Amino acid sequence: MDFKQLEYFKTIYEEGSISKAAEKLYISQQGLSKAILSLEKELDCRLFERNSKGVSLTEPGKTLLSYVDRVLRERDLITRDMQRFREHDKLSLAMVIGARFSLPKEFFKGLQEKYPEMELSIQEQNNEFCMYHLEHGKTDLAFVIGSEPPKGYIRKPIKKEKITLVMPKNHELTDKKELSLNDLNGQKIAYHMGTSSAVVLDKCRQNGVSFSKAIEVPGMVALYQICSAMGILGISLGSLEGKMAFEDLVAVPLREEEATWDVALMYHESMKKVKPVMNFVDYLKDRLEETGEVTVW
Repeated sequence: MDFKQLEYFKTIYEEGSISKAAEKLYISQQGLSKAILSLEKELDCRLFERNSKGVSLTEPGKTLLSYVDRVLRERDLITRDMQRFREHDKLSLAMVIGARFSLPKEFFKGLQEKYPEMELSIQEQNNEFCMYHLEHGKTDLAFVIGSEPPKGYIRKPIKKEKITLVMPKNHELTDKKELSLNDLNGQKIAYHMGTSSAVVLDKCRQNGVSFSKAIEVPGMVALYQICSAMGILGISLGSLEGKMAFEDLVAVPLREEEATWDVALMYHESMKKVKPVMNFVDYLKDRLEETGEVTVW
């Protein structure tokens, strides 16, 4: 039995489904099932009842669950406490897709020039992934969107900018100074895998706004290309204006009270004892002050 198996077990219980748990854990269903079967074999009992609706705990599974939270919590505390004794300047960072655009120009290049000894690893994923890895001690820092920090975590605001809709100059919505979510109802729209798109799509679902067609694209360049070629809307960010060379497209912002791109840096309080983490935080603060984007942090 190991920590990973217990984490897998808990996630399956929380999601009520092996497929949903595998998606959250970013592993294959086959790999997850194999890990749980191995745990069941070691304990010599079934932990889950499998059925058409998903899975539910057996009596032995309920007993194991009563221990798992405590065990994993202690693991996270040990991991965080030991980080202050690191012998190497390693730093792991999780970022929501698109957060790079909210940082000062050439931020990471400048960081590496100032701290050449720092071993920096970066993962760019969705908001849920970043928060999950941060709360489970799998990353030192995370650039996330919105949400108040969990207890024991520090949140530093980075940038709050407008989400925009790009569209051809002859589109019916270009005469508006800003758009509401209702303006998007019935429209054809392109979106990418970044969190800015997820924010808009979630808000639309909550407000009963639906699209006549929604096209997922692999990145921002592809999104602009699709909007130009098909004459449709695309979800973008204010910080990208002028960076994409499409003269036939214009950008109209969404109302800030309806949807915003609110990027923040988040880390656990214990990280204040870890030198590379504080070097990163101090450097970021200096760069933001240089650009005039933040004066009080």
